[in-house]
Amino acid sequence: MITPADEQQGSIEGPTEHRTDPSFPFGYLDADVVLRSADSVDFHVYSFHLMKASLVFKEMLNSPSARGDTAPHGTREGYSNSHVTVISLREDQVVLSDLLTLIFPVPVFIPETYEEIVSVLVAAHKYKLEAAISILRLILVEHARALIAPEDVFRAFCLARQSGLVHESLHALRSTTKTWRTIEALGDRLLFATGTSLDELWRHQQQVENNLESAIASFRALGIAQTPWKNCTDRSWLDSFFTTIHTERPFLNPARFHRALRIHITSSTCESCSGLSIQDMQSFWEQLEGVVEAGIRAAEGSFLSGLEHGTSQESSQASAIDLPNDFGPPFDRSDASVVLRSSDGCSFRVHKSTLAMASPFFADMFSLPPPPQNSPQDGDDFLGGLPVVCVEETKTILNILLTMVYPVPVAQPASYAEVLSVLSAAQKYMMETTMVVIRSMVDAGHLPRMPSGDQAYLSYALASRYRLVEETKAAARLTIGLPLSFGSLSDILHAFDGASLHALFQYHTLSCDAVLSCLLAAADCTSPSAIVFASPPAGFNGYWKGCWDVHSELSKDDKVVANWWVDFFKQTAERTRANRGCPPIQYQKLQQGFFAAREEHKRTQDCKSLQCSGEFSRVYGEMFCKGLFFSELKAATQKVELELPW
Repeated sequence: MITPADEQQGSIEGPTEHRTDPSFPFGYLDADVVLRSADSVDFHVYSFHLMKASLVFKEMLNSPSARGDTAPHGTREGYSNSHVTVISLREDQVVLSDLLTLIFPVPVFIPETYEEIVSVLVAAHKYKLEAAISILRLILVEHARALIAPEDVFRAFCLARQSGLVHESLHALRSTTKTWRTIEALGDRLLFATGTSLDELWRHQQQVENNLESAIASFRALGIAQTPWKNCTDRSWLDSFFTTIHTERPFLNPARFHRALRIHITSSTCESCSGLSIQDMQSFWEQLEGVVEAGIRAAEGSFLSGLEHGTSQESSQASAIDLPNDFGPPFDRSDASVVLRSSDGCSFRVHKSTLAMASPFFADMFSLPPPPQNSPQDGDDFLGGLPVVCVEETKTILNILLTMVYPVPVAQPASYAEVLSVLSAAQKYMMETTMVVIRSMVDAGHLPRMPSGDQAYLSYALASRYRLVEETKAAARLTIGLPLSFGSLSDILHAFDGASLHALFQYHTLSCDAVLSCLLAAADCTSPSAIVFASPPAGFNGYWKGCWDVHSELSKDDKVVANWWVDFFKQTAERTRANRGCPPIQYQKLQQGFFAAREEHKRTQDCKSLQCSGEFSRVYGEMFCKGLFFSELKAATQKVELELPW
């Protein structure tokens, strides 16, 4: 009754009891087709218009199910046709109403939001309404400024990409490159992004900048002789302007150019530049615009090629069907009672009782009656007379998981990423004991441990995707002290989703605030470790003698603070404030900076005090850096909690 195409686009069906009719203009009394929205609103329309506008509707209406399956109008009065074809669609009333205004001779809808026009565009693409697509794109171009505020351009790009709208993605992309630079600048807009969108946008931006840098370099080397500036004796101002084109937004800023030219003429009294006509400068600007436009267009071409390549790869992967095969020992026993089939088509012959003991998920599943075996032949539901359960895990992950359940040697994951995949599967199937075993084996070193350094970012992205709370928080802690930017994440940006990246950035920001508080407290000598360092230890009454560069306001009673101390921590705090994605809590760097500041003080002040020179100062300084202050920094950051992104 319903073909595969029907299932994708809509279905031909009989009447339902709960439905309402739309208002004018889609209540034609002599209609021969009813389009039923997902929220059960009927649109009475003519098949002629649908078939003329859409090949998809034409195939649906010419199908045997449409010709032989009609539904009565029931007792509703006023309709001239007693029976009509009813087609149920997946679009809601609003989208379907807007879409039909592009097919029938009625006033075309005017979208109020970008989301609305994207929803209608997706439906138009699904039903292959070429004329409607052209009209929608024209509306999008004419009303772009009204529909997309500058701060919403990034969201518009993400929405278009997630909807598979290539043309609209490119339209948003041209504006996005002018507004998007850093994680901090995106802020809450990250919540709308996928890792794929972030990765594509970052790579496109890098491609644009590289193209412009190369094109401008060629223009400077070969084209400058053809410009009005060929007689300028000092073109350094022009070189400086050229270097800003690929690094600042917008790429070509007339105000920035004229300001540089005015400064050049004023400072150098260049007669060649001051005597240029408006026509000469206009000609130069048009040449430069052509160079920049060519660079941007080339990057857009690469972007489209990448999308097409990705789409073709997805299609080939979807068409490539893995033939079912048996995994082999130890999961090939003849007394097995069920077959688990991995996502890559590998069959594991296992026992219901074993799985049910380890997993409440499988226990509930196996308590249900199995599907009837209508044929002795094997198929998707049976293999060798055993019921088949298809799972989402690959054969590698499924094998590792099953060896955790069965009394057999545990299969070793090749990486910590595989450990996370196994944990995710165990969590999905509610194997709590298995999760405890896996985590214990990781802690004991029997399975790969969570990597530190830059790899901690990948661990965080994967753990967050799998919603593994312990691993997500642990990985986030390991990233503290590492730079967090699109550049530092460029190779793994696709693994993130916007929400997890946003949560991690917020976590880094709060951690930086905690570090900043410690640094400022140390600068004021109010932190516990700073008070210990500034107070002379017992038996060292001459500890401060010889230091003449003492901070007058902070030094009082028995506490004496040198200016180099205050300056070091205030400068470190300023760097922390400027680089909020990377708090300076690495012990080695902190200690090196601390002693470098002390040595500079000794050199410039010829300081002989115990506090600032000598072996005692070195030992006491190391004790302060490592045992006291560094511990305070770690304790402060550990108090910060990651707000889980799900």
